[in-house]
Amino acid sequence: MKKILLYGTLVVLFSCSGVKRTQEALNSGNYWTAINKAIANIAENKAKKSNQPFIVMLEDAYQKNMDREIQHINFLKKEGNPANYETIFKTYERLKSVQQQIRPLLPLRITDENRKAQFSFKNYDAQIIASKEKLSNYLYTNAVGLLEGGITKTDFRQAYDDLTYLQEISPDYKDVRQRTDEAYQKGLDY
Repeated sequence: MKKILLYGTLVVLFSCSGVKRTQEALNSGNYWTAINKAIANIAENKAKKSNQPFIVMLEDAYQKNMDREIQHINFLKKEGNPANYETIFKTYERLKSVQQQIRPLLPLRITDENRKAQFSFKNYDAQIIASKEKLSNYLYTNAVGLLEGGITKTDFRQAYDDLTYLQEISPDYKDVRQRTDEAYQKGLDY
């Protein structure tokens, strides 16, 4: 009997600590951690009664994260600095990624409130493509400028890094392969 009571107490403590940690992450503004912990718990068994708090926290963390990320993107766009294109591109990709992680779990039912959890999904494909094109153009222009006006090996190496990254996100972009080889050769130490 004592073993059963001890085991039951440990189960309750561990399950509460998971909810508590997720709630702390949510309250501190660490929405990615809250989302990931909630998804991990819900994915095990979404109908389990002890996972109900995770569903509510996932709904809340998703909405707060989406609002914050969109505000950040809008700020970066208003700033008009081309160096922000990478951040904008990656942020849109993260927003899409979260949606793709939540989508298989749907529908999620909140039994205490007798409703389904609400997630406002948006299609970010057009924004991802547009920001990727702007980023690709920026990287290419910057790298070509470094190749043509570069003085030090560091300039050529920076151009090589930019072109390598450009090849990762946009293979077959203009003459990137030739430019990458050129930057590599100019950046070598003999």
